[in-house]
Amino acid sequence: MKVFGIRSVLILSMFLLLLFACREEKVVQEKSVHPADTAPEDAVAMVGDEAITRADLEATLEALPAHKREALSMRTVYYLVDTKIYSEEARKMGLQEDPEVQRELEKARKELLARSFLQERVEPNIEPSDAEIRAYYDDHQDQFVIPEGIMVQQIRVVKKEDAEAAKKALLGGESFPAVAGQWSKLVRAKDRGKQEWLYRKRIDPELEKAAFKVGIGEVSDIIKLKTADEYQIVKVLDKSEEKLVAFEDIKSKIRFRLMQQNKREMIHDYYEKAGVDRNPGEGILVKVGEEVFREDAIAHVMANAKEDEKDKLRRRWIQYFVDTTVFSKEAEKVGLQDDPKIARKLRLKADDVLADAYRERVVEEKVKIRDEDISKEYEANVDKFQEPLKLKLGLIVVETRDEAEDILKRIKGGEPFSVLAREKSIDPSSKKGGAIDWSDKGDLYPALEAAAVKLKKDEVSDVVKTDRGYELIKLVDKRGGQKPLEEVTSWIRMVLHGKRMEEQREQYYKKWHVEILAKAPEVEQPQSGASNDAGD
Repeated sequence: MKVFGIRSVLILSMFLLLLFACREEKVVQEKSVHPADTAPEDAVAMVGDEAITRADLEATLEALPAHKREALSMRTVYYLVDTKIYSEEARKMGLQEDPEVQRELEKARKELLARSFLQERVEPNIEPSDAEIRAYYDDHQDQFVIPEGIMVQQIRVVKKEDAEAAKKALLGGESFPAVAGQWSKLVRAKDRGKQEWLYRKRIDPELEKAAFKVGIGEVSDIIKLKTADEYQIVKVLDKSEEKLVAFEDIKSKIRFRLMQQNKREMIHDYYEKAGVDRNPGEGILVKVGEEVFREDAIAHVMANAKEDEKDKLRRRWIQYFVDTTVFSKEAEKVGLQDDPKIARKLRLKADDVLADAYRERVVEEKVKIRDEDISKEYEANVDKFQEPLKLKLGLIVVETRDEAEDILKRIKGGEPFSVLAREKSIDPSSKKGGAIDWSDKGDLYPALEAAAVKLKKDEVSDVVKTDRGYELIKLVDKRGGQKPLEEVTSWIRMVLHGKRMEEQREQYYKKWHVEILAKAPEVEQPQSGASNDAGD
């Protein structure tokens, strides 16, 4: 069973809402058996006798980026309605007793509890004090020293003869940026001649030895690097002495470093207390106390992984099992599951899992798209699957029909169209072997276009009479026109699936007497006198 997370379902729901906004209005306008004045004060929607509350909405919106929450609030309301309906249908079917669904429910519960514990009990306790930050700065000042440096422009090449040519150009009076732009092949074109700082003990030793002897405004000799197969010439633009970074300039970075260090230490303590064993023996991924996670738990994932990614993937899964197990248990020890806010999220997550199971097992079966449905939709909407026709042609124009017929005979005999165009055509395109640019429908003489659209690629037309003379055209390439069914199958399947999903949604909304109480956020209107018309 494929069970999607809350984000995936929300994205799918939003897609359907965008496609079928007009249908959504129809659903909302259905008369409800629960008028708004009888609904709970904090309800944003009613599903039968049950309210979806403002707190439910806000808890769900937390999964979205903060700057998108207001804009997506109404779509999230509809997502919550859908989830409520499908999860209740799932319970009626008894899906909560299905072993596979139970595994997904337990997985979702552990993930949410573990994440909540880290957010509620670990992260608030990793903040270092100002005194700790200052003490770290004072005790580790060697980490915050900027060595003696030089600001340079560089010419970097592989061949010594190129370095010699560049040096010769510099001695001849050309500017350093100009020579760098021509010769510095190991640097991206836009960065050639770019100014940058080089520091002692942080660069190639041969480069350091030579470049730091050069005076400001002077250019070095050719320098052969020790650590790379490369030659350099540098121009020194400025110099700086060794200096200690001021505390205030580095304070925020030290704070972050200490926070990460504190977090690692706290988590390590929890791992030790939980008895995490990452090397438990053959066939076992990891042990957490008495709980064992075997290799076969991820066999299906590893089987589809690339060989060079398997080790990394395996480590990630070990970390996942450790974290969800250790921290979900810690959350339960301190009773986080009873915290009203987290209890709400657990309920919503359980609804999410059950709704996914019902959607996959029941709804998706109802809306399944067959190949014959796609063919029927294609045939009924042929005009929708056309693109403007574009033709790339070869052209020969001559003055008499006899001459045109003779050229056509020679082409059929194997002589190249382009050679005959150069020799015989009176059209300006003869200089290019008769080649003309892409033409849109309507750009050509009607008689020529009528002949061109019937041609297959590399085929040459019969002689066509126009007011310019007698013409032959060759179809070099064609774009647009009627799209074949196989090219639009995926798009048709997506649209049909969306329509059927929306039809099912309407039926469920009627069955469950849905009423949407929340209002869409108001869109800020243009100021008086402002125009939205680009033509004004």
